[in-house]
Amino acid sequence: MLEKDYRLVRVGAVQVGLTDLKAIFEELRNQRGKSEPELRAMLVEKTGKKNYIPDSMRDEYGHALLREFKKELGEKVPEERPAVFEASYKPSQRETFGKYGG
Repeated sequence: MLEKDYRLVRVGAVQVGLTDLKAIFEELRNQRGKSEPELRAMLVEKTGKKNYIPDSMRDEYGHALLREFKKELGEKVPEERPAVFEASYKPSQRETFGKYGG
């Protein structure tokens, strides 16, 4: 049975499932001396051959894939934190004191 390489990667504020990253990272291992923009472009190009990458999200995918590539190489990278949604709610006077005030 063929083992499928599938992993969740945080891209911006969401996690996406991507396939075949292990093979892509292995293929690009000898390119680690390239600049980060070059590596991001290569990672997006190769990943996009087997995974859907929206044109509007190519930069975000590039940053996420470079982060995962560095992790794969054993480099320390800061973990991406999801954006936190903060809601502010101030109850009305009626909600605070009940139907008849007070």
